[in-house]
Amino acid sequence: MPAPSLRYRMEAVRGEMRTGRIEYILGLNTRSESRDCRGYCDGDPTQPGALRFEYGPLRAVIHNHDLHYCFQLDLEARVYTASRIGEHGAMRRIRSKPMSERRSGRTVQIHTQTVDTGEHREMFGHTARRVITRTTRMYDPETGSTTCITEVDGWYIDPPSAWLIVHPPLQGARYLAGVG
Repeated sequence: MPAPSLRYRMEAVRGEMRTGRIEYILGLNTRSESRDCRGYCDGDPTQPGALRFEYGPLRAVIHNHDLHYCFQLDLEARVYTASRIGEHGAMRRIRSKPMSERRSGRTVQIHTQTVDTGEHREMFGHTARRVITRTTRMYDPETGSTTCITEVDGWYIDPPSAWLIVHPPLQGARYLAGVG
């Protein structure tokens, strides 16, 4: 029986900035293609056209478990880097001398609240759910840091069944593809 295969595209929209990634999966081997994007403001951010975007080169990452290698490619420069990977796909690292850790004594409280709004929308031929996640980080008063709040409002599509066959979820983990 041939190995299951899957091709899908993930799109991310942040304001006017669009980024995307294409994933190819064949058995345990994967290929991911993407292009980095940086946004900056040229003048008054409230004026149309003030936001500028710079897209980087098209890059690909190939995990070939048959050869036990990971290839990182810059497709436009025609340059690549190859690294050995272990049985589960993690890059093999040269062990270094362990460093002694010294605790700072500071306390950080992190609270994450995830809300499924109940809204649904058709995206890429699948039903997507709108989920808002708010993360609050509170630092102890001695550091002088203020509270940091991050909010992510996105649309999420549950993974296709073919993806779950190839990459079964880890205990306590979820795979989400989002457009926000």
